[in-house]
Amino acid sequence: MRMINQFDPSVADSGEFDPHIANPGGGVYLFNESNCWLQLELPDGSQVGLPAWWSRFYRLDAVNAAIKWLKLATIATLASPLSNVYGETYELNEVEGRSFYDGPIPRNPYIANAVNSNMSTNQVVNDGNPATSTVVESTQTGNTGGSNLFAGNDGSFYYAQWIAGVYTKYLQGVVGANPAIVLGAKTFLQSYDQAGANLSSIFGIDNVGNTFIQSHSTNNQLVIYDKSGNVLTTFDANNCQNIVGSTQQVNGDTSGTMYVIEAWSGIIKIVIVLHNNYKNVGTGKTIALKNPFTSTATIFNIGCGGLQFDLGGVAQGCMVMRTFGTGTGAGTSTTATQMNSLNIGSVGGFDTVADAGSYAGAHSGICILIGQ
Repeated sequence: MRMINQFDPSVADSGEFDPHIANPGGGVYLFNESNCWLQLELPDGSQVGLPAWWSRFYRLDAVNAAIKWLKLATIATLASPLSNVYGETYELNEVEGRSFYDGPIPRNPYIANAVNSNMSTNQVVNDGNPATSTVVESTQTGNTGGSNLFAGNDGSFYYAQWIAGVYTKYLQGVVGANPAIVLGAKTFLQSYDQAGANLSSIFGIDNVGNTFIQSHSTNNQLVIYDKSGNVLTTFDANNCQNIVGSTQQVNGDTSGTMYVIEAWSGIIKIVIVLHNNYKNVGTGKTIALKNPFTSTATIFNIGCGGLQFDLGGVAQGCMVMRTFGTGTGAGTSTTATQMNSLNIGSVGGFDTVADAGSYAGAHSGICILIGQ
């Protein structure tokens, strides 16, 4: 048995080597430790192949001639532990009774070729193994802190990078935890705008522990939408908030419109009634509240004419009114079922706002209701 003269197929496209066989019937056992696919021309003129990362035995029935090799293709890789072809020659008496392995050499884990499975039923199955068995793992060259990518068969996973020189997990799935998806320390969720430009932070925890939702730099405006994509509230670039809320309206039978606007509900509820050139001389118009007052409301009526507050269709008579002005009636209190223009007062729970009807003329005004 002898060693052949080894060669590196990555530095040349062709070449030859002497198998050093003295008698017919022997052979050469070659190890292709490279990413190059080779074609060999044996001493008898026959042509055979030697795949990349492959070992194969070739019987030689002709001697006293070199084996020529030609590089057919190169497999793209990120790195290769070796790039070398070497082998051993065996005389006839050394071949008899011996078997030679023909197959791949599992040396290179860095093959960068894409694996496409479009319109395919290909699967990666990892069933029946104990938790946690690794399904996918990747570590970049020079990373001594841990894996950059890991996925286990128990549903755990994480992604990691070097952040400010420190190995840091920036996204992690923790089995059995609540919550199960965890952003790493010093990690902010960022997004490009719809044009695919201007990357900005939009969510995270700041350096003092505050959870934040941040406006994008493109428009510097924070918007909250409902399930259909309609705007619920907006914080604009001037730090002003616009709450859309619920607006209901009825038209007067002569002119104008009465609006009821609800934007705050809960412990403190605020409702605004607007009359815009409103005149209704017939039967009073009503608007049912989306969220009724259940306890008491304070009333500030400035110019809305006669207003009435009903509960279950019954006008509430627990109103205490104080009339603005300097005449003999200024500052007096009374109980009635109608709140006139330029009054303040209070009323118990109610579910409907109504005008009292038959008001003298078209008018505009605002009434603010604050309570529970």
